[in-house]
Amino acid sequence: MTTIALDELTFKVKTTPSLSRSPGFRAILVKAEHPEHGCVGRLEGHQILRDDRLQDSFVEYMYQETDELAELANGVFDPYMDVSRRIVNRGNRCWGEEMDEGAIVCVHMLQVPEEFGNQGIATRLLSELMSSALVAEDTIVYAWPVAAHAKATQQVVDLFRNIGFRRVGCTVWFGYSPDPTHPSRSLPVAEDIDI
Repeated sequence: MTTIALDELTFKVKTTPSLSRSPGFRAILVKAEHPEHGCVGRLEGHQILRDDRLQDSFVEYMYQETDELAELANGVFDPYMDVSRRIVNRGNRCWGEEMDEGAIVCVHMLQVPEEFGNQGIATRLLSELMSSALVAEDTIVYAWPVAAHAKATQQVVDLFRNIGFRRVGCTVWFGYSPDPTHPSRSLPVAEDIDI
């Protein structure tokens, strides 16, 4: 393991139009750069702005982007970009119709090379995203922590929970609300449900 100090890192948050050019979709890249070691961590995701052009084809657009977005569309939303009624007040009962408002941000890859692991880089990558202009108070940030990290399932779930993510209903998805008064923010980690 190579030890590095977090204060030596530079974090950059960048967006680009999505590959499919779907209306309202932008690809997100957050990178952690070290002056000697180069890139020591990266986060990839998508921002989906609520756009009237998506209303009738939301699921189709999600399928055009990534498998994770297709799973998010099917697991959490209805075809009109509103939260599925089977999610509202289920599981830990902290998610509801507020999920119908604001932008959607989905984290689909969080990667830190093993030699730089367990030093807080992944936590900082997520924190940089959540404190960026991409995440307004009415935005919900979604993540499926085990989708890309099956080897370290519980460790990755714990990372997301410790930052404030809580399970969405009884799905595989976790959500984060930047609104400090959102019910998910007062739910202790130990009370979040496992499935």
